[in-house]
Amino acid sequence: EAEERVVQVCSGPTGSLALACRVWAPAGGESAAAGRVVAWPGRLDNVGAFDALAPRLAARGCLVVAVDPPGAGRSQHRSACDYYNDFDEVILLIEVADSFWGPESQFVAAGHAEGGAIAAVAAAAFPHRALALVVLESSLSLAGTTAAHHTPPTAAMLLLGRRALVPVAEG
Repeated sequence: EAEERVVQVCSGPTGSLALACRVWAPAGGESAAAGRVVAWPGRLDNVGAFDALAPRLAARGCLVVAVDPPGAGRSQHRSACDYYNDFDEVILLIEVADSFWGPESQFVAAGHAEGGAIAAVAAAAFPHRALALVVLESSLSLAGTTAAHHTPPTAAMLLLGRRALVPVAEG
């Protein structure tokens, strides 16, 4: 069963932001988790994007934290003078991991649709933090890879260790 939580993260010069999260823990609880996943949905989507996948990961021993991005789902909206920026969301993804597991903690960065691009940039910018990257139904272009030119943009993809691109069966 998933648990709803709210974390406060820094939002640059405009102050802090309350982000709603849905957390799926393995049967033994959070301390028994064999892996940690931060899951970021696409634009105007919410944690519900992971309702089918996250319980399956938790059943295999993962602790999954799915995040409602700013202005989506139950998360706080930015102020009227602020703007929504994908690069800010990369930092927020890292701050969510910090909130749950502490600074310099390692985790799997996961994202659906535009959230896949945000997770990919987070994994690239913080390679010492990202153990792996999971990208689902994203138009993310992996420039320089042969597979990027032969993989349909909506196919689910798994990038392991930032090296091998493997299509994942959908359904």
